[in-house]
Amino acid sequence: MAEESSQVKTPETPPTSSGSAAPTGPLRGNKVVLIIVIVVVVLAVLSFVGWYFAKRAISKVTGVTGNAYSYTSGTDTISAGESTVWPKDIPSTIPKFDKGTIKGSAYIDKTWTITIEGVTAADLEAYKQTLKSGGWTISGEADVSGIKTFIAENSAGQQVSFSLTEGDKAAIIGIVTEKTGGGTATPD
Repeated sequence: MAEESSQVKTPETPPTSSGSAAPTGPLRGNKVVLIIVIVVVVLAVLSFVGWYFAKRAISKVTGVTGNAYSYTSGTDTISAGESTVWPKDIPSTIPKFDKGTIKGSAYIDKTWTITIEGVTAADLEAYKQTLKSGGWTISGEADVSGIKTFIAENSAGQQVSFSLTEGDKAAIIGIVTEKTGGGTATPD
C-alpha cells in the first residue's frame, strides 16, 4: 500500500512589486499625518506671503496703510483701512488737513471719508479759513450739542464736509472729488 504523505500546506502571500510586504500599522499613519502637516504649513506660508504683497500694492495705490482693503467692480472701487497719512489720491485742489492724527480713511465712488483724532475747534476754524482763502464757499454750518460741522464747495463742484465732536476731539472729513449730480443739501 502506498504511504500517504502528511504535509501541511500554508497559503502563499503574493509578493508586492518591491518584493516586500507594504508597511502597516502606526508607522504608515504617522507618515500621512506628517505629509498633511507639511502641506498645511506650506499653504499657510504662501497665504501670508500673498497677503503681505497684496497689502503693499494696495498701500502704494491708495495711500492706505495697515489693515487695508480694496474691492473693484467695473468702474466702482471701494477701499478702506487704517492710515496715518493724508490719502494721496485726493486732488491737490483740496487743501490737506494737517492737524491731529489720521486714524483711517475710506474711498467709495469719488468720495473720501477720513477719520482724525486730536482735533480742536480752533483746528476746524483754521481749516475753514484755508478753504475760504482758496476760493471755496461755505454753504452750510452748524454747532449743535458740542458737534461743529461745515460744508464747503468750490467752483469745480468739489465738496468738503467737516464734522468735529469737541468732547472727543474726533473729526470726520468727507470729500467729494467730482460732482456726481443732484443739488447741494443745505440745512433749513
